[in-house]
Amino acid sequence: MSAQNRYIPGLTQRPPDEPLVEKTNTPKNVPPELVQDFKEGKKQAISALMEYCAMQRLSATFREVPVDVYSLINTFAYQCTVNGISYPQGVGKTKKEAKTNAAKMAFTQLLGLDDNDVHSKEEGNVIYDSLGRKLVLPADPHAPLRPKWKDVPATIIKQQIPHEGVMTQGNKDPASILQEFCSRLKITRRVEVDNDPGPFGFVSRVYMDDKVVAEACASSKKDAKNQAIQKALDDLNIVEQLKQELENKMSEEDLIGLKCYKFFEDKLNEVPHLLHAKNSFAVFLVKRGESEAEIVAMGSGNTCLSWEMLKTNGRTLIDCYAVAIARRALLKYFHKELKSYIEGSKVLSIFEETEQPDRFRLKPYVTFHLFLSQPPPGDYRECLDVTYPSLTHTQEILIEDGAHYPAFNDDLPGWFSVKNEEGEVDPVDEDQIPQQTLQDIANGQELFVMSCSDKLLQWNVLGLQGALFSNFLDPVYLKSVILGTRFDHGHVTRALCCRLYEVINESLPPPYHLNHPCLTTVSFQLQEEDGNLTPFSLNWSHGDELVEMVDGFSGTTPAESPHRSNTSTKEPCASRLCKAAFLFRFREISKILKKKQFEQAPNYYTAKQMATKYQKAKEVYKHHCALIGLGNWVKKPVEVDYFTK
Repeated sequence: MSAQNRYIPGLTQRPPDEPLVEKTNTPKNVPPELVQDFKEGKKQAISALMEYCAMQRLSATFREVPVDVYSLINTFAYQCTVNGISYPQGVGKTKKEAKTNAAKMAFTQLLGLDDNDVHSKEEGNVIYDSLGRKLVLPADPHAPLRPKWKDVPATIIKQQIPHEGVMTQGNKDPASILQEFCSRLKITRRVEVDNDPGPFGFVSRVYMDDKVVAEACASSKKDAKNQAIQKALDDLNIVEQLKQELENKMSEEDLIGLKCYKFFEDKLNEVPHLLHAKNSFAVFLVKRGESEAEIVAMGSGNTCLSWEMLKTNGRTLIDCYAVAIARRALLKYFHKELKSYIEGSKVLSIFEETEQPDRFRLKPYVTFHLFLSQPPPGDYRECLDVTYPSLTHTQEILIEDGAHYPAFNDDLPGWFSVKNEEGEVDPVDEDQIPQQTLQDIANGQELFVMSCSDKLLQWNVLGLQGALFSNFLDPVYLKSVILGTRFDHGHVTRALCCRLYEVINESLPPPYHLNHPCLTTVSFQLQEEDGNLTPFSLNWSHGDELVEMVDGFSGTTPAESPHRSNTSTKEPCASRLCKAAFLFRFREISKILKKKQFEQAPNYYTAKQMATKYQKAKEVYKHHCALIGLGNWVKKPVEVDYFTK
């Protein structure tokens, strides 16, 4: 109709009605992408079937039916009927799962596909563990909901040996694992499934060298086949053999890393509401000679005490960052081991007596190792994006033997830095007064805490044992530090030890010295939980039954913590890692050793000052750092150490 003659209601004549076009029943072409997406599991079975039926002018209906072969995992059943033809029922633990499986059965037969052509989630249950890792668990009705550590996370194994074929259920289906195992042993294998179902469903058998090694029944041929193969793997302990082969090829760093991730995951299960938060954690491990590393202390967290919560009674934690908390948990372990030695367990203790009476040191074959899941804040983390010249091939070879090549340039001065309750990390101002005061903080000045990188640097000079236990112990140094992610040799060597000059050793009282630990990383990368940061911190020390949770902003243990020092009230209480708790432990050791001067120390501050050699080393360290331009070490108000019990 032309523009001049177009129909305008009320003004022009209505045009004659066009003849109705009869809807056609001619089927439309089904796009191959629909079938492919269904086969690969990218498209949900019910949606794929309904789209297909709409294009092919077919009608599809679902109805709930009795379960043919009832079991603990097959409690519901649905049957799909397409254009009057009913297809085998689908079963499942829920109605939704049963209906989905019914659609899958019908669509598979409509397309003329074999069960093995279609991706099936029955081959494995996809879950995300507490660290955000994607795990595929075997579809065993008796399998636990969460993976056992003997089932090493699939993503790690896949990255660990991507070309050698050593896999587990997580990323290779059971049939492939069985085939790989038989190929290695050069034995024949075959899997047969009866064509007709028996009273308990279809029967499948696994043959190895013509001998039946496993048999299973299920409601479908595919399930029967998979269950028979899985039973063969379990009965013959095949997966464990392959995993053992894998572990024999893994580096010590990877074995330690895997152990630490699993350990932290297990501890997170005690506080479920933290499972989906961003968690940074640190773990201390001890090795006795060539024995396997043992986890003895763990800490997690990303917060510092709010300035208004600062107390002078020794019952609030000030620094709740992961490595600071883990180190306090390690001190608790030192107390346990020291007490154990003094009370007679000299063979099992990590300590031995020195030539000086009532003074102890690590046994020569005992070493300590630290695993960090995240880069430590401060000089290391804040400088990761700063580039520097690449290492030479010769340097890279020497690094494998323990050499350190720190990164230095005008943008990498190695300055000290402080963190606050907001999570901000800033370099120490040149005019920053080293000693904070309660009055300054009461007047609105922020409470500054030295960064984790700087604390690690200090521990590589003064040791891990701290001032209080230095009254009894020689310095305890780290043998190695392993980073779980974002490892950079140049930055980490500078931040953790090489910011200092070797000349410092000339001024340090023996046996204090500048320690250069082995600095390495793991070969796998884990995708961690993409959640929000949590103000809560967790701690655990060897011998603890439960983890303790601390509110980093208040420095105390909330009511929902699995472990609480005071169970008589729901009010926040002191942490087992607070300063007051360590003063009690110090006095306990002093009493056992009959050290009256230590036992009668009037307060926490005095007890620390009694470790004269440690305090001398600390002064040398601070003076050296200021002299070479790293800045002043910012100390907390001295009043926080004046408590008496």
